[in-house]
Amino acid sequence: PPPPPPPPAGFASSAPDQLQDSIVKTVPVTIEFGSQDGESVASLLPLHLPVPPNTSLYNSNRAHARKVSLLQPRPADLSPSASHAAPAASGSAPPRFERSDLPLRQTATTSVPRAQWLALAMKRNPEILMLYERLRPLSRAQSFGRLYNPGKTEVKDLLGGEIVLQLIMQHLDFVGYRSTLGHLQTETGLQYEVKEDLQESRLVTLLRTAVKDTEKVFDLALYETPDGEVRPVETELTQHLEDLGLGQDAEDEEPDVDIWEESSKGNLELNEDGTIKAGTLNQLVKRLTPTATCDPRFIKTFLATYRSFTSPEKLLMKLRQRYLVKRSKKKQWMKEDQFHTKIVMIIQTRVFNVLRGWVDTAVFDFNERLQRLFYQFIDTDLPPDRAQQLRKTLERKLEEANNGKSSEASQIDPSGTATQAPIVPKNIFSASLLLEHVDPEEVARQLTLCEFKLYSAIRPWELLNLAWQKPKLKHRAKNVLAISKRFNEISLWVQSTILAPQLADRVRHLTRFVTMAKHLRDMNNYSTLMAVISGLNSAPIFRLKVSQKEMPRSLLASMEELLEVMNSNQSYKNYRAAICNARPPCCPYLGVYLTDLTFMEEGSLDTTNGLINFAKRQLVYDVLEKIQLYQQQSYPFQPVQQIIDLINKIPRVDSSQFDNIQNELWELSQKLEPKGMEKNDILRREQEVLREQHPAALQREMTIR
Repeated sequence: PPPPPPPPAGFASSAPDQLQDSIVKTVPVTIEFGSQDGESVASLLPLHLPVPPNTSLYNSNRAHARKVSLLQPRPADLSPSASHAAPAASGSAPPRFERSDLPLRQTATTSVPRAQWLALAMKRNPEILMLYERLRPLSRAQSFGRLYNPGKTEVKDLLGGEIVLQLIMQHLDFVGYRSTLGHLQTETGLQYEVKEDLQESRLVTLLRTAVKDTEKVFDLALYETPDGEVRPVETELTQHLEDLGLGQDAEDEEPDVDIWEESSKGNLELNEDGTIKAGTLNQLVKRLTPTATCDPRFIKTFLATYRSFTSPEKLLMKLRQRYLVKRSKKKQWMKEDQFHTKIVMIIQTRVFNVLRGWVDTAVFDFNERLQRLFYQFIDTDLPPDRAQQLRKTLERKLEEANNGKSSEASQIDPSGTATQAPIVPKNIFSASLLLEHVDPEEVARQLTLCEFKLYSAIRPWELLNLAWQKPKLKHRAKNVLAISKRFNEISLWVQSTILAPQLADRVRHLTRFVTMAKHLRDMNNYSTLMAVISGLNSAPIFRLKVSQKEMPRSLLASMEELLEVMNSNQSYKNYRAAICNARPPCCPYLGVYLTDLTFMEEGSLDTTNGLINFAKRQLVYDVLEKIQLYQQQSYPFQPVQQIIDLINKIPRVDSSQFDNIQNELWELSQKLEPKGMEKNDILRREQEVLREQHPAALQREMTIR
């Protein structure tokens, strides 16, 4: 091939010095517009990109053009684990994971971390990021088109333009956009008869049928930027699908039956103690608003788990049906005033109380569409005083939610004053401040505040239907996924920090992290404690026998004790005993709860004999209740923003590179302390390496000694 032309003017000069040092060659790269099977929707653009040495793109023996797809694969879920076994060897050289307390440095003799190169290149070269952002919508549009093949002749024959317009008009009628409906009728010349008894938009029904079992829709709709962030516009798209009812994992496809026309015979199953075992949605709503004594626990269980078997809009519709009491044949013997007093007023009061409890405990359910339906219901059917009370409650709760406040505990002590003064170093305002300058106890406090902020933000619906595992439900579980991601980042941070070049530094870091873990245990922060223990118990750190022998015996004993508490044997028996005896504030290890919920979801059916398996929901609520218990009381620590900023700078890890990073850490551990090498041999080798790299520094060190 002909020699590549020089890069565009100003391209290399726009990169920072750190990246310029690593740019030793440019290769012609052909970027496809989301092509598949050798086809493309547009001509290919030649672009000369900087190539760091020792990466898969750099090969002096292959100067031909490379095709690079800009559609990056979606990372797999991070599953926290702590194993003594060495990671499997990788076929390619693993990326270099930089220590968090050192600046990121690339020179002509060091490799750019493969896991970080794409994000660094796009961050430091805006022209590449701009090209990436421009190509992404084209690629996604092409993928959608090829997946669903719009414009087929048979589709056009079945759904003509007039039928589609009628579906749109019916949808506008259902959601209450009568003015828009009128304009559409005028412009198209088509007439639509307004219907008052619609149960659902037919357009939404057709769309749900099309996408209900299609995971690819959500894989294409949600994507991550090179730095791992989910695009906000894509999150809004999935939320919009959820609002339309297209994101429901379990949606009732049976024709809707009015709640007053359905008999309990064959539609309700009870346990021996009279509690509900299974039933239809109508029967569950009846038990939610009974004429007899209501069950507070049933109400809590229902409101916390209802999104696993229906949607908020459908629940509101059923509550409205229940509120508009109809007189059945069995009640014909009652006088009108007696029926109104003993039946109507009681049921309507129950519905009002359920609505109020719903708003109080789950205000985040009330998106724009549900708010509109809610206000329509209460303004039309409820007495003015009750309607006004519910309106004010909802508006207050929404305002609190928008302002970042909620009934749950916040990051700062609710009393407004911290009971313990922070332990800050003298150089707290210095630009060179590092986490190792901060007392381990204070680092543990600030880690606890950060972790509790994530934990207290978890909502019940994030834990339903294994949402954190399913592509089309992951947008519900953003806080659960954030905790899982933070867990792995802290674990890798512990490992990479300990694996310092010098034995003395390794011993010092080991000592700091074990001390920090002890403070985390004293603070009942089992979530971060498990992440730190995972790092200390990982294969690259567990094998550092020489470093561990240099630690104080008391700390070694403490580490063994912590490992025993967080051991996974017998389904975390020791940890479960410890958490039961813990007094709030407390930040539990979420992984145990997720394991329990997974067991329940996979071990029990959602329905039994065609009825909603409510016994399963009661088991799920038992777990949700434990999670909510520890969300109520916050920690009495004072946030120190300088330390929190350092914690937030802990390297972010792309989950697709997690295994490669573990492989690199394992190889680094073997290099620092080869198997069977004694302490004196390790020290002698370290001095030789230091003499070769920094002879002057070694001479000064020897002089000081």
